[in-house]
Amino acid sequence: MPNRSFLATAFTLAASPTFADITADDVWNNRIALVQAFGGTIDATLERDGNMLFVNDILFSYALPFEAGAIRSTLPPMTMIEQDDGTVSIIYPKKITYRFELDYPSLTDEKLSGEIQVEQAELKTSASGFAGALTYKQSAGAYSGKFNVDLGDDATDNGVGMSMIFSGESYSHTTTVNEGELIEIVSSISYGPQGYELETNDGFGTRSVDKGRYGALEAQARAAFPARGLDVLNLSTALRDGMFIQTSQSMASSSGEQTDYINNDAVVSVDHNCGTSSSTVNISADGVLIDSLVDDCSGDFVASSWMDLAGLNSAIKAQADRLSMSLNIPLLSTDTPTNAKYQMGIGGANFSDNIWDRFDPGGILSRDKMDMNIDLSADIMHNVEWLDFLNIENGLLINQNPVELHNLTINAFDLSAAGASIESKGAFTFDMDDFDTFDGMPRPAGAAEILLTGVHELLDNLVSIGVVASQDVTMPRMMIGTFTRDDGNGTLTTSVEINDDGEIRMNGERVK
Repeated sequence: MPNRSFLATAFTLAASPTFADITADDVWNNRIALVQAFGGTIDATLERDGNMLFVNDILFSYALPFEAGAIRSTLPPMTMIEQDDGTVSIIYPKKITYRFELDYPSLTDEKLSGEIQVEQAELKTSASGFAGALTYKQSAGAYSGKFNVDLGDDATDNGVGMSMIFSGESYSHTTTVNEGELIEIVSSISYGPQGYELETNDGFGTRSVDKGRYGALEAQARAAFPARGLDVLNLSTALRDGMFIQTSQSMASSSGEQTDYINNDAVVSVDHNCGTSSSTVNISADGVLIDSLVDDCSGDFVASSWMDLAGLNSAIKAQADRLSMSLNIPLLSTDTPTNAKYQMGIGGANFSDNIWDRFDPGGILSRDKMDMNIDLSADIMHNVEWLDFLNIENGLLINQNPVELHNLTINAFDLSAAGASIESKGAFTFDMDDFDTFDGMPRPAGAAEILLTGVHELLDNLVSIGVVASQDVTMPRMMIGTFTRDDGNGTLTTSVEINDDGEIRMNGERVK
């Protein structure tokens, strides 16, 4: 949810003249160069009057791959003024309008179109520096805008459409652009509180209203793209040539609400409130890295017809002290294994009493907060160039194992809920030359340990509250007794070992 601040951020940054130089003509030429680096084109009518350059009728175009169609957008006019101190000021209309059009004949005969309008108070933009190393500054007070999409006559006749309004208190950003074989962009962005309301109509009387509100946002970004142009059908080449994207942001708070309607009757409503959050995204030849952390989240869920059937007379509420996620995976094919990681955590989670009371009115189960932490790392090797989209099929045909798993480390696989818990850790290697010992999978070798607490008590409680019948827990108890050791105080342990010969031992006993 917090990432939806990107919508308002993107709309405002779209108004930014991110390219500048000490002359107005160089400002425009630099803008052309960056658009061409992304494979697009930009044209305009230029008129000079002394130290001013008037840029009108600006049209951006991007041809879709395989001649599938094109994206076109008209951009707002701008006046560039060369100042005596060598900087360039850029003036925009008070109301900025973008109109865009998607021509996609294989999808529809109609052109999909839309319009974005933005109004910004006290908008100031300046550019300074020298050729090849340019710095731009932009700031504005309160801003607001709207976004409408026209999906064609057929969609309009069936009531299908989408619209958005957004607003914010203020923003400022500084951007530096360095030119060369790679075009490098470095930005620092600061936003005051902002929000949006998005309405989508799916036709036949159904629609959805999505509202979001965000606290102060601080963000940094660095990126580099090949100046010669970006081939979106083969991003692996660009990554090997030095393309990268790095972003990080922190936000003071976020909240949102989504309501679905049928014939103007609300049928489902979901809302959330979260405290501080932070995130990082890095994409490069080393792979993709994503880190995200959110504190103090709570949410309500209301589905009137379903809840009536379930006997619930109030909203379903959930809360978590902390949510975290981390992902690091390689993107390119290599000759040697590369490290990959995955982590997901939920700390201090719980549900509202009306959920617990529905199946445990006597409060027999523990209602302590729940925790989960999954932390895995591995060494993997890609034998297929996944980002060379036109050749993926050929790569799959000539590689029996498109992805090789060479080792796996279970740093943590922990869960605690309803008075019971499981903790596990371990490490295994995989022999990619032996697919016979384990019938088609690479032979593993290593060990893992599992620790269980409160399991028998949880089974007793589930029987007591009628969630499961007593005879249904007989088999689970037998499995637990067979594969675990009881230390006498309610703690059960299991160890699994696989040696280099493929022998499997559980708690020291050979099972294979």
